[in-house]
Amino acid sequence: MLGLRRALLALFVIGCLFAGFDVALVLGSSHEPQPVVTAIFAPLIGLSFIGTGVFAWFRRPYNRFGLLMVAVGFAWFLAGLAEANGDTLFTLGSYVAPLYVAIVVHMVLAFPTGRLETLGQRAIVLAGYMDVLLVRAAFFLLGGDPGKGLEGVRPQNALAVADVPDLADVFDYTFGFIAAVLLVATVVLLLRKRQVGSAPQRRAQAPMLLASLTAASLMTLTALLEVGGAPKAMSDLASGLATVAFAVLPYAFLAGLVRSRYSRAGAVGELIERLNAPTSAESLRDALATARTSERSSASAWSWMIAPTRRPSRSTSVAARPEPGAGSSTGRPS
Repeated sequence: MLGLRRALLALFVIGCLFAGFDVALVLGSSHEPQPVVTAIFAPLIGLSFIGTGVFAWFRRPYNRFGLLMVAVGFAWFLAGLAEANGDTLFTLGSYVAPLYVAIVVHMVLAFPTGRLETLGQRAIVLAGYMDVLLVRAAFFLLGGDPGKGLEGVRPQNALAVADVPDLADVFDYTFGFIAAVLLVATVVLLLRKRQVGSAPQRRAQAPMLLASLTAASLMTLTALLEVGGAPKAMSDLASGLATVAFAVLPYAFLAGLVRSRYSRAGAVGELIERLNAPTSAESLRDALATARTSERSSASAWSWMIAPTRRPSRSTSVAARPEPGAGSSTGRPS
């Protein structure tokens, strides 16, 4: 456990170095319209994901949710390379800019177990990664202009191997259209996830699921506006709102954890009140059963975070395994 703690601490330190490099690029950028605002909030957003993810990873090393949250933070910082004035770093940052959105979709669909539980979830996530890494790559290789619409001195595409801008624009539109479809499907699956489980489970998961729904919905709106050729001001407004909703996700996760702890304490308090009620005809066995059921239901979504666990032994790992089923904006805005 000590080795894991040191490794995660080192990971957070690396995240801080990424944040510092991001700030330096923003403040020296010739095409960033709001360098001061971006230099303040961009590193805070990235470090909030990395810090919260490191915490979740330490509490439950064998749950992948913390890993996914850390990956979102580092992908966010990689998108910041698009602030660079040099052609190579700018092109690399522009290419990977939507990657954090794909990882966010993976993260929210895998909540809270860190695993994708249905074929639909796996298909959406796989298609999202392929859209970002393959379809978008064609835009750059065919000589597309990633700096289109930027102010000031615009760096050039360093990945171009051909000069076919019209065909590159077709791939760019295809990328955006696929991203919009996948984000719509993500919203649908999140709505279904919201309806699954008992009432206490839904209350415990509510902060994270509502924040995820809001972020996914606003990202979907942004993608649809961009694909539909809406005015830039309208797209920028939707993109800004999507960024705010995205930034709230780590805090929604922590709020859900705190809410679960209060739910467990409330179940115990309710049990004491019912046992002390002089007019209650309820038996001790019934009161204990009711409180135990309520406590289990409200905390089930977060029990993996309440206390750290050790890796199960070989003799108990099979018996303890849960049953199956328990339980893009197309770039980084300025």
